[in-house]
Amino acid sequence: IKSREHLEELEIENVELKRFFENLAQTGNEKERRMTEEARRLLYLAIREGKLERRESRSRQLAFENEAKIFELARLQNALLHSVPLNEYNRLLREHKRILRERFLTSSPDIGYYSATNSSLKTNSEDEEESEYIQLNKINISKSGLLFGDNENINKLLLKNKKLEEINEILIGQNESLKAEKRKTETELAEMNAFLDDLEAETELKSMLANIERRFLHAIREQFDATEERESLQNELRRIERKFR
Repeated sequence: IKSREHLEELEIENVELKRFFENLAQTGNEKERRMTEEARRLLYLAIREGKLERRESRSRQLAFENEAKIFELARLQNALLHSVPLNEYNRLLREHKRILRERFLTSSPDIGYYSATNSSLKTNSEDEEESEYIQLNKINISKSGLLFGDNENINKLLLKNKKLEEINEILIGQNESLKAEKRKTETELAEMNAFLDDLEAETELKSMLANIERRFLHAIREQFDATEERESLQNELRRIERKFR
């Protein structure tokens, strides 16, 4: 596979070299043509950079939403950690009171008579306390159900935050790659201008052809590498976006 790719790359280089020499033989204004071509490439890269800047802005917005959800997650976790399972506490308290009544209030007939007497003297305040206890127990049961629901929401938030972080990292990497490609293209344009200046000053045809071959092949290899890297990043981004949906 690698040898096949290498052969395809050499074929592309050969075709480009033939095209370059044909154009060079047909017109003497090669410098303007190449400058126009590089200007089109710079315009294309500027458009791509604008798109990636918008994506980066979207990624920053997602990162901001991610941070807000992290704060909300921390708040829910804090509420969960500081919450007291009062329904379990109340259940154990009732069990404890029942054991105390069975052990101490029914151990002898006298104590049993005293217990019955005290139960007949039960005040209205004790009735109110018992009613309040029942209502509090109901509230605690509903609160525990909400806490379990919060646990499920926390898991969903964690999963969504992880996906947002992955997409954010991919967008940042793609943006950096495109910026590097733009800088490389600008460098190539500067080198091409220098080459054309040297071309005008060249007197020997052999030296001129050697410079043409060396610089042109180098530019094609760099362009081929940049295209492969960009396609790889785009495929990874599409894969993460499909997974996120």
